[in-house]
This record gives sequence, C-alpha cells and structure tokens, in this order.
Amino acid sequence: MKAFWSVLSYSFAERFKSRVYLITTLCGLLCMAILAFAPSIYHKFYHQHQGTLIVINNTRDQEYSAENFRKFVSGSYQWRISTQSQFLADKNLVKNGKLDGLVVIQNSVNQVPAVHVYIGPQPLSITPEIRQFIQYVYTTRKIQSLHLSSDQREALTANVNLIATQVYTGSSGDNTKTFVPVMLMVLLLYMSILLYGSSISTSVAVEKSSRVMELLITSVKPVHLMFGKVIGVGLAGLLQFLVYIVFFVICYNLSPSPLWSLGGMPVDFSAIPLRVLVLYFVFFVLGYFFYATLYAALGSLVSRSEDVTQSMLPLTLLMIVAFLGAIYSEQSPTNQLITIGSFIPFFAPMFMFVRVSMTSVPPGEIILSLLIIVVSIGFFGWLSAKIYRMGVLLYGKNPSYRQVLIALRSKQR
Repeated sequence: MKAFWSVLSYSFAERFKSRVYLITTLCGLLCMAILAFAPSIYHKFYHQHQGTLIVINNTRDQEYSAENFRKFVSGSYQWRISTQSQFLADKNLVKNGKLDGLVVIQNSVNQVPAVHVYIGPQPLSITPEIRQFIQYVYTTRKIQSLHLSSDQREALTANVNLIATQVYTGSSGDNTKTFVPVMLMVLLLYMSILLYGSSISTSVAVEKSSRVMELLITSVKPVHLMFGKVIGVGLAGLLQFLVYIVFFVICYNLSPSPLWSLGGMPVDFSAIPLRVLVLYFVFFVLGYFFYATLYAALGSLVSRSEDVTQSMLPLTLLMIVAFLGAIYSEQSPTNQLITIGSFIPFFAPMFMFVRVSMTSVPPGEIILSLLIIVVSIGFFGWLSAKIYRMGVLLYGKNPSYRQVLIALRSKQR
C-alpha cells in the first residue's frame, strides 16, 4: 500500500508542477474572468454607442424628434434629424457605410405614415422598434383627433391580459435563464474529463516508450500503479476545477453587470440552485474516474506515444456523442432517449446533469444513475486493471481489441 501512495503523490506532484498544468490553469482563469466580466466589457465598449441614424420627417408631427427616437426606440444609437433636401447625400453616406441607417417618414394618401428605412452594410436589428414607435405616435394622434372620451380612449388602448400557467409538472420552471449557463457547464465538464483522461493515457504511453515501466512494475503492482496515477492526476484536476469555480464566483460577484445575454437568451448563473451545483461536482468526480480508468487501460496497449490518439479514438467518440447529446437534451430534456441515456454510464454524467438542471427529476432516478456510475467505475476499474496489467508489458505491434479479449479470457482460465 505504501507503493500506491508513493505513485499517487508522485503523479499529483508531477501534474501539479508541470508547465502544461500552469499554462492551462492561467488560460482557464483568464477565460473565467472574461466570461464573468463580459457584460461590463460589452456595455462599456459596444452597447453605449452602436452608430448613427438619420431621420427625415416629412410629416407635420413634431413627435418624431431625435430625443424621442433615442428614448423610445434605442439609446444605443446617435439620432440626427435631417431634411428632404439632404436625402440623396444622406443615402450615399449610408450606402458607403459612414452612417448606419436612414429613416424617411412621410404621409401617404390616407394620412397613414409611410416609413422607408435605408440600411447600410451592417444589419439593423431595431426596425421593429422603429415601426412600433411610429405606429404609437400615429395611433395617439388619431385618437386625439376623434375627440373621444377618456373611457373610449382607454377602451381602444387597453392591453390584452395574458396569463400563462404551466401545468406540466416535469419542468423545473423557467429554463431560459439557465439554458446558456448549463451549456457552458457541460462544455467545461466535457473538456475537463477529456483533458485529464487523455493526459493519463499519454503519460502511460510515454513511460512505456521510455522503458521506465519495466522498472516501475518490479517494485509496484500494476494495479497500484494504475489507480495511483488515476487518483493522483484526478486530484490535480479536481484542484484545478475548484480553482476555476471559486475564481469565477469571485469575478461574477465583482462584475458591475453580471447579467447578459447570448443569442438573445439571458445568462444568469445565480439562477442555478445550490442542489444542482452540488450534483454537478459529483457528476464531474464520478465521470472523471469512470473515463480515466478506461483511458489508462487504452494507454497501456500502445508502445509509442504517437499511437495514443488512435487508441483513444473510440472512447473520445463516445464522449463527443455524450456532449452533443447533452447539448441537444437542453432543448428536449424529457426525450425518451435522453432519459434512457442518463442511466448509461458513458452518457450519465452529462445527460443526468442536464435533466436535473432543466427538469424536475425524481430523487430515485438521480440515486439510481449515481449508483450505476459507481458500479460501472468498479467493474470497468477491475477490467481496466486487468488490461493495464497485461498491456504494460506488451511491446512492438499494438494488439487489437480482439487479441486483448482473447488474452483476458486465457488469463482467467
């Protein structure tokens, strides 16, 4: 057992002191800071001023002023009032990209405002707001001209009452706030497991190619060597993971504008319950140990570090399928395939986490999924240990999976 702790401490120290670990930690902290302060950066350098828009008002209505457009349409643009005599010159400025847009308002035959918006090279996303504001001004003026009573005006402008009641009990509530945060957390989970798992596989292959393995197994049992390496690298990865989370929480709380949107959807990490965060940590730990033992076994089957990528390909493809399925499951968390996949150990760490984040999952299903992963870690850990024990002494041509299976059966006999 002393040899096991020696391998564990050595693997942890080797990983912790490596230059790659330091670089990835700094890069991860930089990404966390950018993610936390992105709203403040956006509002400071982009949202305050997006461009200039010109308004030509050919009606008699004085409500179409630059101040009203800035107030009721968008405060992100600079609004300027021009005249019809400057129409061609302003249009050319828009065409050449020197202005973002030109809004021309004129009365039609029936006195309903006709609006023509000329857009420059960059798309203009506020055209619905322009139409809504002009429609509001016209409707208000028309009601005033009809000399209606206050009750009649209120009846014409009354808002329709809409009440939305969620009767489906499978949902945990409004998922729009948590959709993007959960997607980013799944991405971090996928990248962390893939990075730490592949590093174990590469480390084993390098030790074999340098013949260091032949010296190690004379003093350390292969099983202790594998699990010591897996747990040592896992502890270093867990430390790095916790540093990311703590640093992001600090930056997120210090950010002047922590709330922002991505693709029109709000990003609010504070909307994620503590229970989900705890389960996220649990799924990260279990998912890592499940995949890490398999990566160690695959790394032991190759004799050269150049062959590691090829040996890891089947397992990496399963991880990619799990990641893409988890992203899809955010849109349809109650899908039957996603529910079944949350009980398959290769997919459960990501699938079940998304289900817990986006829907109300019975506690029994969560416990069952966790138990399946734990049992799978025990089984695949035992199987990986047998492969590792056999693979570390194999040199030359890489064995096929069929040859490995035959070798395992012959040893059992």
